[in-house]
Amino acid sequence: MRSLLFILTLLATSLTAQVRFVPNHGQWPDHVQHRTEVVSGGVQVDNTGWTCWQWAPSELDDHHAGKKQGVLWNAQWLQANESQSEDWSASETDTDERHFYLSPDAGQWAEHVRASRRIERDNLWPGISLRWRGTRNGNAKFECTVSPGTDPSVVAWEYTGVTPQLNPDGSLNLIHPLHDQSAGFSAQLARPFAYQLTENGTMHSVECAYHVSGNTVRFELGQYQADLPLVLDPEISFSTFAGSTGDNFGTTASNGPDGSLVGGTVAFAPGYPTTPDAIQAVMGVFSDGISHMALTVFSPDGTALLYSTYLGGSNADIPHSLAFNTNWGRIALFGTTGSDDFPVTAGAYQTDLSAGPATDITIYGVDPQPNGVDCVLATFDATDFTMEAATYFGGSGTDGVNNAAGLRANFGDFYRGQIDIGPEGSLWIATTTTSTDLNMPGSPAHAGNADALIAGFDADLTTLLC
Repeated sequence: MRSLLFILTLLATSLTAQVRFVPNHGQWPDHVQHRTEVVSGGVQVDNTGWTCWQWAPSELDDHHAGKKQGVLWNAQWLQANESQSEDWSASETDTDERHFYLSPDAGQWAEHVRASRRIERDNLWPGISLRWRGTRNGNAKFECTVSPGTDPSVVAWEYTGVTPQLNPDGSLNLIHPLHDQSAGFSAQLARPFAYQLTENGTMHSVECAYHVSGNTVRFELGQYQADLPLVLDPEISFSTFAGSTGDNFGTTASNGPDGSLVGGTVAFAPGYPTTPDAIQAVMGVFSDGISHMALTVFSPDGTALLYSTYLGGSNADIPHSLAFNTNWGRIALFGTTGSDDFPVTAGAYQTDLSAGPATDITIYGVDPQPNGVDCVLATFDATDFTMEAATYFGGSGTDGVNNAAGLRANFGDFYRGQIDIGPEGSLWIATTTTSTDLNMPGSPAHAGNADALIAGFDADLTTLLC
């Protein structure tokens, strides 16, 4: 059997990450099969090829000053069989689980998702299988295994978004208008290396080169032994000064079940928490907002990740506070959202965002919220960490954001609300509001530009208690 091996390596500065391929269980569009993020870049395995993204080096010393920029490109297999989710088999699967709540439609939520180090499928072309896997130093690579009697020259792909350009040394530049080699920002396929191993382990090199026609890339091979495996080994390298493992800002933490630690953060790109990110918000991973909730549970000794949950919609979502009560058996979260498609649950006290004055979320650059912001509450089962209830809470003003200049002494003081668990699992929040129409019988009248707000809900977030 002949084996064609292509290594896709995403490199940055000294940081590396463990590559995990996260399957699509309905949380992403249907054409997405798996995703993985590595330092300064990432790979999305699609049904007809793959997509790469890459951070650009920031020209700003303060990463809170604005959005990061990046580039995105796609490669399509030519004349190959389209992949379906069921075509893939996974191995070396992690034990930790992730939950994704990226839509208001519960049918698009994905729970108990486990990532794997290896994924593979048969017959990408007849007689040729494809495998993706991660390496120990944080790289991602794929290989094609070519059965005897199959022509390896059918392996070909076409780029969109970058232009392949062959260099005199045999390497291949992938040119994007935003690339700047003088700033260390580029992408390249190294000169391909082909070899065969004999039964006694002796390696024999085989002449190999790229053949480029427009945006299409194939391989040209010299003579080789048809009865031995054949390995082709090109390498894609990203060069960037980013070196980030995923910009995020921790906002809250709590004790969790069985001595675990629950942490809430604002994630500014995909990949949190187990792998670093490498894409800007406008590239379609997140719709509009650049600030999104992420919830993480760590083992009591901090050596293992028990689960990670994305929670949010198409605009900004900021967690303020977490709480856990052993007797009640749920984790409670309080935050602020500008998303009109936050995944609230059926029968929630408030199922729609109450439009308010346009405002900016400024925890990471300037993140405009055209429909204003409301408070949001959510609860999670402390056994399997699935979301049990979620609701908006807000009126026609600005809710859940502290805009009083005299009360903001530190970074993030806009978002210092609190949640606690009361009798029979009731949920209580303390925050601020400018709304005058929250329908709270017995409450003192609104006074001043903004008021303190204390509100209580039943355990299922269907009823306002006071």
